[in-house]
Amino acid sequence: MTGRRLHHFVIAPYLLYTAPLHCQEGFIVMTFTPDLASLLSSDGMGPVGQAYTTFVSDSWRRYSDIGSRYVGRAVVTALEAMLSRDGGEDLMRHGFRNGMNYMIEMASIPTYAFADAATQYERERAVPRPSRDNVRIIDGKPIMLPVRFGAARQGWAAYYVDAARAQAALDHYGKEFQVCQLNGLATLVIYVVDFLQTDLGPYRELGVEFWVRPKANPAAMPGTVVARMSVDSHWSVKAAGDIWNFEKLFAPRMDPAYHRHSAQFPVDAQDDNTLAITLPRFGSHSSTDVPIRYFTTDRSGGPHHGQPLCTVFHRSTHGEGIQYGGDVQVRLGDGTGKNCFCAIDTKPRRVCTCDALRELGLPRLKAVANGWAEHMTGHVDPSFAVAPPPEHSHGHAATISPAETPPETPRGTSAATPTSPSRRTRTGRRPA
Repeated sequence: MTGRRLHHFVIAPYLLYTAPLHCQEGFIVMTFTPDLASLLSSDGMGPVGQAYTTFVSDSWRRYSDIGSRYVGRAVVTALEAMLSRDGGEDLMRHGFRNGMNYMIEMASIPTYAFADAATQYERERAVPRPSRDNVRIIDGKPIMLPVRFGAARQGWAAYYVDAARAQAALDHYGKEFQVCQLNGLATLVIYVVDFLQTDLGPYRELGVEFWVRPKANPAAMPGTVVARMSVDSHWSVKAAGDIWNFEKLFAPRMDPAYHRHSAQFPVDAQDDNTLAITLPRFGSHSSTDVPIRYFTTDRSGGPHHGQPLCTVFHRSTHGEGIQYGGDVQVRLGDGTGKNCFCAIDTKPRRVCTCDALRELGLPRLKAVANGWAEHMTGHVDPSFAVAPPPEHSHGHAATISPAETPPETPRGTSAATPTSPSRRTRTGRRPA
């Protein structure tokens, strides 16, 4: 776990995926697209005005929600301290930690509100318009949108890799996106999630992704493209493909091994010749409603086939930690394993992801940053099409009305519903 801990007000843009980032002496520096103002002004004040309204209202909502939540925590902590033998010491310790978390979250509000406003701006310009229908029928079962995640654990590790090699690796999975780069480096992320309770049922997920922008609109807000993603739920494979155009692979033996200070997630827990990552477990910070952007490609076969799509995951956590230079261990398969990324559920055989990671410098390359969240909740909005730059879309401006989006679940709402799948008995090994 050895590493240099980063506070959320420094790392917040990293989690947001809204700009290319550069890590320098442990600090994350954000850079914005220089022609953003000219693009906004060329598109007219309608979408811009609506985006500004979104920014103001979302900022106010966040200040109110976060403030009231921390007041509630302070009251509960004070009452517990009054009943505790060491109440004074506990009150000081919890008060200091909650106070720090409160200031960090409040400082990050403008960044996240700006991201939501930019997403609203892109939704207003989307062609075709986002559907008003907030129900999807998957194999005869209705799924309400946005899809909610009520309980999960999440870990990730980020690497700086050669941008040219990263682009070559990404082109094997689709040529619609350009890696974000700075000083010739691109960002690769390996992530894991143990979804305990969701509208799609419980499942585990392991993925490899790059930070990118669509080639059709390089001025668009950046996000990530998942080059490879495996899950241990057939239902998740089907639902994610139909709803968001995610291409997931089915790996039935992804049982994670939890230890006190670490967790290992393999593609196949019974086969050592498969990709696996071991991440530190740590942290006491919180985050609220962090919007994270993912890109996919329309695979419907219709008139918009191949068009880039954007999906936003709104993520909240507690028990979260982020650090620079932590002890992350990656195991790669040799390319012949029948249970790894590139062989499971595939006809014909896929490009070997482990070989691609090896070309990018793993496993010897050290993670630039890594993080863990012991408790994560959130919801995923319906995807929308990424519009071309304003100067290429004036032909639509006179005929397209503002996009209509399905109503969103209030931020912070629990995913537990009378129709949600019940929590299953876990098969993963328990903490040592």
